[in-house]
Amino acid sequence: MSQSSGFSVFDTDIAKLAAIALAGTLLAVLLRRENPAFATVCAFATAAAMALYILPDLGGIFTGFISLFEDGGISPEYYKSVIKVIGVAYFTEIVSSLCRDAGENAIGTKLELAGKVIALSLTIPAVTQLMTVIKEALSLI
Repeated sequence: MSQSSGFSVFDTDIAKLAAIALAGTLLAVLLRRENPAFATVCAFATAAAMALYILPDLGGIFTGFISLFEDGGISPEYYKSVIKVIGVAYFTEIVSSLCRDAGENAIGTKLELAGKVIALSLTIPAVTQLMTVIKEALSLI
């Protein structure tokens, strides 16, 4: 098959992550019949391996966010809040999914609620800064 853009999904990290996910899922499904506890450990290990695989990419993402905020003249304390919110959101999603995979739906749901409350509280400094910028911009009109 010819590709004019030179792009192939098999050249990307998502293909590797999908392979890890599928292998871990298959192993967990096979183990679940004989040893459900070990299947859960396998699922956790697969999730950890996937998280470790993408960890290096986070540095580039955070650097990009920092550049955007610095170019906009926004104080570091505010963009750190945004980065923390993103971190809380992803961490909460991953751990709550693991709780659900282990059969603890109630714990996963409560963790999601806690993550939302924490994320909301972390946005207050950024929203305050945004409102200040909007007021300053409107005063120039």
